[in-house]
Amino acid sequence: MRVSDITKKAGVGRATFYAHFTSKDDLLRSQLQRVVLPMLRVQLAEPFLMDCRRFFEHVRTAPHIYKALMEAVSAMASV
Repeated sequence: MRVSDITKKAGVGRATFYAHFTSKDDLLRSQLQRVVLPMLRVQLAEPFLMDCRRFFEHVRTAPHIYKALMEAVSAMASV
């Protein structure tokens, strides 16, 4: 996926993209912080340090997003 693919799908120009993000990785990092991290709840007093149920529920309801991410990771690993 290229920045041009992202900007085309979002309906914005490259300049707008780069006004908000330095790279595709920066965009991904910002969305993980905005969407995923709030779903993970730290529970220091519990036997399990993190409650991930909301995150896995999100994965269940939006599998196409995580499938695309995992395919990209797999493709990068085989290079």
